[in-house]
Amino acid sequence: MKIKLKKELKPCPFCGSAVREAEGIGGLLFFTCTNYSECGAMISFDQDIANEHPEKAIDMHNRRA
Repeated sequence: MKIKLKKELKPCPFCGSAVREAEGIGGLLFFTCTNYSECGAMISFDQDIANEHPEKAIDMHNRRA
């Protein structure tokens, strides 16, 4: 199921390709790289706040170290 997010996701931190949001088993929110053949990174956060508030999860994904 696709989640409707209001904020834009930054590109994949590993390869720079576009990222899409997805919902996994039990409602876990995660972000997947669309460059499946060469990268395929999947990013999720093991925090309730990220799964209960998708906008917070986007902020966490977009924050780069």
